[in-house]
Amino acid sequence: AGNSAGQAVLNFANQTARVTMLVRGDRLSKSMSAYLIERIDAHPLIDVHLETQLTELHAGDGQLAGVTFADSSGASETRAVDGVFLCIGGNPHTEWCSREHVITDDRGYILTGPDLRGQAGLPDCWPLERDPLALETSRVGLFAAGDVRHGSTKRVAAAVGEGSMVASLIFSRLAELGVTY
Repeated sequence: AGNSAGQAVLNFANQTARVTMLVRGDRLSKSMSAYLIERIDAHPLIDVHLETQLTELHAGDGQLAGVTFADSSGASETRAVDGVFLCIGGNPHTEWCSREHVITDDRGYILTGPDLRGQAGLPDCWPLERDPLALETSRVGLFAAGDVRHGSTKRVAAAVGEGSMVASLIFSRLAELGVTY
């Protein structure tokens, strides 16, 4: 029930879709901005179910026909639907970074480029005279793109763009090593 989910719910409802929002938490305010909560609460096409999870998808004629969801007391409800949109948040899954000497922030997102430069300068593990390239991690030649990166915008288009940037940056790193194509 973060801001991305709130914005998605409002976008669907503003296009006249009837929206049932299932929220695992006990309130929207844990991770959603007040202005979004106010708009969701006021929207006649949005129903919010707190402490509720999707438990089943039902097919009919080879396509989605309904869903079942249950609240924290175990009460369940089945509804006919023609679409499901999941926005379940994310964790960076970067547990491997410390053993590979890739520096992350306190939430586990990978630091890249200028974000590696702290108050005292570059980390001790940085071996080169130059600063890290834009999406380069604390491991020379290892790049990160998309949602796993500290400060990323958490949008598909941004991740795709960063992936394209990495392709170019790899050629820059290879050129440093004397590899040309």
